[in-house]
Amino acid sequence: MTGSWVETQQHSEALYFGAADAFSSFQLMGTDTRTPYWEGVTEVGQRVLVTYRLIHHQPHAGLILTAIIQHNIHDELRDIAGTDTLAYLGYLTRDGQLVPVPEERRGDAEFVDLRLPRSGSLRERLAAPGDWLMSVQVSKTLPLGGRLNFWAFNLLDRRGIRGGVLGVQSRIYPAVRVGLEVTLPVRALAVWNE
Repeated sequence: MTGSWVETQQHSEALYFGAADAFSSFQLMGTDTRTPYWEGVTEVGQRVLVTYRLIHHQPHAGLILTAIIQHNIHDELRDIAGTDTLAYLGYLTRDGQLVPVPEERRGDAEFVDLRLPRSGSLRERLAAPGDWLMSVQVSKTLPLGGRLNFWAFNLLDRRGIRGGVLGVQSRIYPAVRVGLEVTLPVRALAVWNE
């Protein structure tokens, strides 16, 4: 059994003007006199994964059976300011000027139109409930030093559903994948041709 706890943080230093469609709407429509901008997006993720491996050897038959269960205990991704409507830094005017708004004034009535969550970023915490998947591998020795390998990843076709934004469900784990491999040393092929 092995386990890992991984925490990641991704941050952009660039200014963020929202999702492309929202910013394009501001540029093309001309009805809004300003649009908010934010500091770069910061996304934080955590994942706790435990792997259980059971190996069974049959030396006299040249056979090895391996079963692997990957247990995804915790999987989460969130934007630390995606829902904070006072997180904007300022606004962009129609003539392209950046106007900063002091933090203590962001709640004033004159800035009510700028109090929006960052569009295009994670507005909700994306988290997957604990789930698992199972894979198997069978290895068999062949005459003349060869080997036969068969493997099946996600044998039971577990989906690993994650609740997404607005209740959209997305598949986390890939579908069942299988493979078969036969290897023979070059000298074995020469003996076989004789």
